[in-house]
Amino acid sequence: MMFDTPRSAATRPSRLSTPQDAVADIAGPAEVSPALHGFGGLHGGIGLALALRAVLDSGLDETQVRSIQARFSRAVRDEVAVTVDAPDHDRTIATAHATLTSRGTQCVSMSALFGRSKVALRDVTPPMPAYAAPTECDEFAMPIEFVPFGAFIEIRPTTAERPYAGGDDAHLAAWIRLRDDPAPVDLARLVILLDALAPSAAATMTDLVAFPTVELSIRPAPGVHTTTSPWMLLDTRSTVSADGWVDESLSAWAPDGTFLASASQIRLANSL
Repeated sequence: MMFDTPRSAATRPSRLSTPQDAVADIAGPAEVSPALHGFGGLHGGIGLALALRAVLDSGLDETQVRSIQARFSRAVRDEVAVTVDAPDHDRTIATAHATLTSRGTQCVSMSALFGRSKVALRDVTPPMPAYAAPTECDEFAMPIEFVPFGAFIEIRPTTAERPYAGGDDAHLAAWIRLRDDPAPVDLARLVILLDALAPSAAATMTDLVAFPTVELSIRPAPGVHTTTSPWMLLDTRSTVSADGWVDESLSAWAPDGTFLASASQIRLANSL
């Protein structure tokens, strides 16, 4: 059975002011606070969380999400609305689609794949890198004049690499969580946090360049439904960088080593 009883609607804000507003849902067009902007518009992870929550409200079981695909074609600036298509489903898989629009213009499209199998396999997940715990790492302050959304994120890097520090390796790794949010990482928080670190390509640069997300593909692991910590270790690496485009690989773990998700991301370099 692919469908659960639809959840009751949470409090639905008419204005998005914090990441928790995206986790809670919206109904109808909502005003977007500039505080939630990333590179020139609504932070991509916030937009994706909105679309995902709307899909889950159709009655699909979030523990059965196997893949989330999003394409960001235009920036959402001052207003956003979410529309959801009726899910396509059969006995084992279902596909759901959602769209974010701003004043009638499509800005973000998302599809989510749901499914289950009756075949039991031995669990295989990537081991967590041997980094220090969050309490042993210093906080890194994201410049909010560059990315206002950074004010809502606590970042504690686990390596010496920093954004725009002119390093040799296009790699960034950090413990990350929503600031002042004690709730454990769940599926909505996962998609927000996966898009919250600076682009790994920025670790080799010194000039400030915007890297908005164009595509984001997420493969959640079962551990995201059982973790009890608000912290998430995010390890990101640029696998290809050419012609102003960057292809990133991302992996996430809970502090106890539970694997949470893998993801890939395509970014476009833009001058400020």
